[in-house]
Amino acid sequence: MIRTVQQLLGSIKGKRSVITIDQLATAQEVAVTMKDNGINLIVVTKNRKPVGVISTSDTSSEFASGTKPSERHAFQIMKRGVIKTIMTEDLDTVAKKMVDKDIRHIIVGDRDDWIAVLSIKEVLEAVRLNKIEIEEALDEYHKGERFRHS
Repeated sequence: MIRTVQQLLGSIKGKRSVITIDQLATAQEVAVTMKDNGINLIVVTKNRKPVGVISTSDTSSEFASGTKPSERHAFQIMKRGVIKTIMTEDLDTVAKKMVDKDIRHIIVGDRDDWIAVLSIKEVLEAVRLNKIEIEEALDEYHKGERFRHS
């Protein structure tokens, strides 16, 4: 059963590193970097410290607005603040945090040490599988209880 962020990251195949971009990068540079790295979220930095995030939906909205992507900067389109979790955090808590804050990605790390990005899909799927395992264990327990009393 996968209960913590660390266990979930250990179960995911492939590299999960956090990709960053400076706040002065253009929207076009942001989109290219995200495409080249196959990511849906990029962390925006100022002096190497996180100041916000940009998702693929943010870049799509920006491009659809008619603004030239080469004339807008990351700091103008980013969502301010970076919501993070730590490796030891329980997945139920992470899922609740993501749903409550209405975010689709969360950064894993401590202070300025960014380890990975998790999607809401990955977190909720792990939580769902945990619930199924618990229900199956309860069913087996109850079947055993009935069997012993007969």
